[in-house]
Amino acid sequence: MSNPRFNRFREAYLQMANLAWYRPQAPGDGCGSVSLTDDELRDPQRLENEATEYAARFCKADDDRQHRVGCSNFATNRGLVYIIEAARALCGGADDLALHLLRMAVADITKARARCADLARVV
Repeated sequence: MSNPRFNRFREAYLQMANLAWYRPQAPGDGCGSVSLTDDELRDPQRLENEATEYAARFCKADDDRQHRVGCSNFATNRGLVYIIEAARALCGGADDLALHLLRMAVADITKARARCADLARVV
């Protein structure tokens, strides 16, 4: 655990779990649903183990330059493009470009959600 990069990936997992209630290393359906009981969700050791496993997998993917993201959702696929390019910009040290692309992604995703909400009202 003396690897600073590993520790930052681990910290990112813990922040996702604590701030966004997002635990991608937890068992689930692969689409964001987590298959844990309430007790398991509250277990701090389970969360610590998930974070450690996630950081190890992320380090390997980073070393292999192979971050798998899955298939795009048609309604938000432009946003995905912007996010992937923002990630590439971050890898290249172009932080301002990354921020701009992330803002574009947020705007596009927000518009897509509004369109879906409008369609739902019509149906």
